[in-house]
Formats: sequence, structure tokens, C-alpha cells
Amino acid sequence: MEKIDVLLQKIWVLIMVFEIKKPPIELKVLLHRSVDSFAREAIIRSIELSFNIDFDISTLRLNIEDACNHRRGQYDAEKILNTALILIPNELFLIAIGYDIYVSNLNFVFGVALPNHGCIISTWRLRDRDREVYEMRILKTVRHELGHVFGLTHCNRYCVMRFANSLLELDMKPKDFCNKCKSRLARIGIVATS
Repeated sequence: MEKIDVLLQKIWVLIMVFEIKKPPIELKVLLHRSVDSFAREAIIRSIELSFNIDFDISTLRLNIEDACNHRRGQYDAEKILNTALILIPNELFLIAIGYDIYVSNLNFVFGVALPNHGCIISTWRLRDRDREVYEMRILKTVRHELGHVFGLTHCNRYCVMRFANSLLELDMKPKDFCNKCKSRLARIGIVATS
């Protein structure tokens, strides 16, 4: 019995050492001036409710006008992300803008992510007169895009990682991660397992 207790203590020490050496995950949240105050607060609440990470919030100082496609009346999300990667390398980030965004081959996107780097979300199409609907759309979009940043792919289960190509699909999908996606995030310490 003593040998088992000693072994368990050694295992506990190894776990604690591993946990201490693991750097905390930090996220830069960059909010463009076009994001309304309600959405700003909803984005912050979404991160706080969803992930066990440290984050700091600041105003996006990136000039996004080069990404504006005047013919489409939209901003190229990939151009914004690529510029952000140059200006803030080696840091995880979430950029939020209040303009409509797109990527090549799609009419629009709610957000887009680069795994292990960052993501951009747009509040443009998420808006609704009903504040609860608006906030829920923001929550789902933040969770979905940061899920990609933390290594998740699209999921076909009843999961927030399910792809949504319309507001109807976004509104119908759940706000939570499925058990499989949640356990993947729990393994890297991003979410609690309960």
C-alpha cells in the first residue's frame, strides 16, 4: 500500500510539474471601431464563458481598407488575416469587424480562421433587433472560429463546430461543443471537462 501511495505521489508531482511548465494560452482580441458596443461586450462575454484562456482587448489598429472590395461591398477576410499574421506573428488573435466579409468561392462568411494563429469574425450579418438572438449568434460564431484556432475542424454532430451557410443554419445549430470536440479542447486545457 505504501508503494502505491509513493507512486501516486510521484505521479501527482509529475502532473503538477507538467501543468506548471505548460504556458498559459493567451489571446489578443482586436475590435475594429465598426463593432457596436453591444457586440463588443457580447464577444468578451463569449470568450469568458467559453474558454479557460487569458486574453487582452484592444482596438484593431490594422488598416483594413486594402481588403475592401468596393464592387462587392464586402471585405476580403483572407487579406485581413494575412496582414494580421505579418503584424502580430506568433500570437493567437481574434479580430472582430462590423463590416460584411467574404472569402474566395463564398458569397459571405460569418468568420474564418487559421488554425494555431487567429480568426476574424464579422458582426454584420449577425445583427438582429432581438438582442438575445444577436448575442447568441455572436456566442456561436466566437466559439466556432476559436474552436478552429485551437485545432478543431467542422463537425457533423450536434455541435457548434457544424458549418453554417446561412442565418437559419446558424440559429439552428447548438451553442455548445459536442462531447468529442469538447474533450479535444479539454486535453489542451482550453475548456473544463464538466
